[in-house]
Amino acid sequence: MKRIRNLLSDDSGIGLVLALTASLIVFSLGAVWVATSSHELDQVTYNRHRTEAFNAAEAGARRAMAELQVDNDADGWSAPDGTALLATEGVRTQAKGRGSIWLGYDASAAAEACLPPVLTSGADELGEYVVRVERMDGPTEGLEYRIESWGWGPDRFSRQSVLRKVEIHVILKPLDTFGSALFAAKTMVGTNRKEIYGDVYAGESVTISNFTRIYPNDQGEIGIGRLEVFGDLLIESGSNVEFQGPLHIQGAIDDRAVGTNYSGGDLVNSPPVIASPGTFSTENDFRRADTTGTIRYGGTLAGGWDLDPVAAMVNATGLLDVPKMPLPTYTYASADYPTMGTTDWGIDVAGFETWFDANSSMLKGVHVIDVATGALSVDFKNTLFDDNFMLVVQDGDLTVKGFTKGITASADAPVTVAIVLDDTRVPGIVASVNDIAPALRYTLTMETGIDSIPDIVHHLVFAEGYFNVRNQATFYGTIYGNDDVSSNRLEVHFRPPDLAVTGGFNFVVPDSTRFIAQPILWRELDINEGTSLPTACSA
Repeated sequence: MKRIRNLLSDDSGIGLVLALTASLIVFSLGAVWVATSSHELDQVTYNRHRTEAFNAAEAGARRAMAELQVDNDADGWSAPDGTALLATEGVRTQAKGRGSIWLGYDASAAAEACLPPVLTSGADELGEYVVRVERMDGPTEGLEYRIESWGWGPDRFSRQSVLRKVEIHVILKPLDTFGSALFAAKTMVGTNRKEIYGDVYAGESVTISNFTRIYPNDQGEIGIGRLEVFGDLLIESGSNVEFQGPLHIQGAIDDRAVGTNYSGGDLVNSPPVIASPGTFSTENDFRRADTTGTIRYGGTLAGGWDLDPVAAMVNATGLLDVPKMPLPTYTYASADYPTMGTTDWGIDVAGFETWFDANSSMLKGVHVIDVATGALSVDFKNTLFDDNFMLVVQDGDLTVKGFTKGITASADAPVTVAIVLDDTRVPGIVASVNDIAPALRYTLTMETGIDSIPDIVHHLVFAEGYFNVRNQATFYGTIYGNDDVSSNRLEVHFRPPDLAVTGGFNFVVPDSTRFIAQPILWRELDINEGTSLPTACSA
């Protein structure tokens, strides 16, 4: 018994036991820490892939919107049964005739295949997408489409690959309305800082010499930052140009980068035939213009390419020509303005100035002034608008300036302020002011402070002659004119004008298949909602 008690009281070896116990606890905690860190790292990676997947899905949906607008036959589109790849017909045409088409999925008879377009940045893969476009309305009425877009981050087969889905419903609105941020039926100058949010059109050649930027519209408004030029696009060396939307140039593109760090060379349509797209060739690059959008061409490429980015070039067979679009014409008729209230027709300059001084704190209505080859200057400084306001000046030069206070308490925002230079010598809807000698055209000049107030006071500026921004101006609205001769900074954010002020305008759209895609629904779906992914894409 004594021996047993001695053994029980003997503490030799206890240190080893404690050391082993402590080691077990430390290793156990280490395993927990490793598992926790690994889980947190996986969660960070998963969240990054979720963002990439959503961005890829949105990119696919926006591409489908752009293709619907101009009916291009984009590479990779196919009919759902695989019987007709788009060799000659565009996205809208195919969706109308077949009910739906896919981008990134080919159900060909040989083998069903899923070949999603890939989004990359340098060597990094940022996502893949598959898109389905479906015509929603009847075959002979309306233009409503449903776009379903699936996005994977970073791709379908990566570890922790994530799949997300978005859906957009769009209505295509014909271009027989104000749809551009800046429209010049003839020339547009790119001098001394132009910054445009929305789409831009020019009916003749454009030369850019200093800091022109064209961006997709802000706040989800219409306009993808597209530049369309019926003539040539000439970009002078050192112009510091940025195009974030697609370029669609009917004639030549010349970057004139001789003597720069990029070793010179031109991206040029050769020969420069304006009638149809030709061949683009270059000795070096097009990085003097930062083209984050897409340059579309209908010919072939030649020369040593160093395009930044290469993915910006798309050879779209069957590409629609840029049309020669005339300026809309304006004709005053009181019946076109049933909701505009007060209408003054044909008053002279002195009569308008008397009315304007007396009503500058509650401007509204339509006011048509016959300048009779003279000039009118209107200062909007400290004015208030009580409703939509329309100033129509006939047969004379017009200068506007001055920053308005805004709107009255009773006015509904945004108010559209329309400033129209109407040349009654323009003979009709088809004929153009181009037929009038340049020295006889009238000019709409915008001086200091004639700015819009976002979401409160928007502008529609329309000039059948020249329009000239002589000092810095920022417009929320649209500017349409025959010749842009602006000499100082102009910033435009496209906002469609109130329909109450557009009744007197007549549009001739030579290509009736051209549309603006206007979203009416945009949402994220569960991946099991709506149309199912094809087997080849879900495997």
